[in-house]
Amino acid sequence: MFNLDNYLYKDVISIEEEIELNKAIPDLTKKYSRKILRYGISKYNNNLVSVEVPQYLLDLANKFTKLGILKFVPKDYTINIYKPKDFIDYHIDMGDDDTLILSILTPIMFNLKKNEEVMSFEFPNRSTLLLTGEYRTEWQHAIEPVTDRRISIVFR
Repeated sequence: MFNLDNYLYKDVISIEEEIELNKAIPDLTKKYSRKILRYGISKYNNNLVSVEVPQYLLDLANKFTKLGILKFVPKDYTINIYKPKDFIDYHIDMGDDDTLILSILTPIMFNLKKNEEVMSFEFPNRSTLLLTGEYRTEWQHAIEPVTDRRISIVFR
């Protein structure tokens, strides 16, 4: 059974760090729904901004590595910018590596599904969720429509 304590790390960044991240990431949702920005060596062929990773993303990756949440500094970074009512339907991310999601600005409802089994829980802002093992490769994940601006940073 999915033990949230093994995968969800609450308050891994401070309110001040959350504010600075929000300032560093442009609000591109005024014109579009969910906007995706990719950095590094991405497994996905769309929305690549640069193979050079911004320092603030490397700093976060180093912090999460030192905390033991990440096993290594990743090469693939995705920023998802949401406006109210944006959501993501059920899916499994490409690749074999663990996926770490940092969620900022607003809490969301996060759903996991395998066959007919569904688990839902609140994913607080300033927290990370580690999708690893069968929860990365066999369980689909989705987020319900957001109520306010939300940013997720995905480390792969």
